[in-house]
Amino acid sequence: METTNDVRLVGKPSKLPLIILGLLVLALLGYLLWHSGKAQEGAEQGQQQMQQQVGADVRDIAGVYGVTNTADLHNRNLALEDVTVSRVISDRLFYVHQGNEAQPLLVYLADRLDEGENEGGVRIQVGQKLSVSGELKDVSQAGIDEGDDYAADEVGIIRGERVYLEAKRTNS
Repeated sequence: METTNDVRLVGKPSKLPLIILGLLVLALLGYLLWHSGKAQEGAEQGQQQMQQQVGADVRDIAGVYGVTNTADLHNRNLALEDVTVSRVISDRLFYVHQGNEAQPLLVYLADRLDEGENEGGVRIQVGQKLSVSGELKDVSQAGIDEGDDYAADEVGIIRGERVYLEAKRTNS
């Protein structure tokens, strides 16, 4: 006679697999909720940084050309220190660059810098180092017309640019 030690349990099946499965589902849901919250925080931080970038004053010529929508630059303050004059158009209109930058920025001297007692006093020459400050102007918004403080040749040059600096002050 052969005996077997097979024991058969009769009764309720074990709930352990269901409990483990439930815990795994809860853990997955928790992770997904946590991850979506982190993504939302990251998106909000990125949006804040972008708004700060556009709202902040640009600090150098590279920053000017780093902005794709020049309308965001219109009437923004810019102070450039130790820039080099690379090309002179007139006594009020010239290009400057910083360091080894290839992209120059057009500068328009406000009339009050070169009139009255200062007439002829502001002399700009290629290679000259100077500091200029003023407001950036988006050419499409600036409303530049001949006779409105601009000579005909100045209007053509300014309109050929996306943005220029209307200098309120210069120190050589």
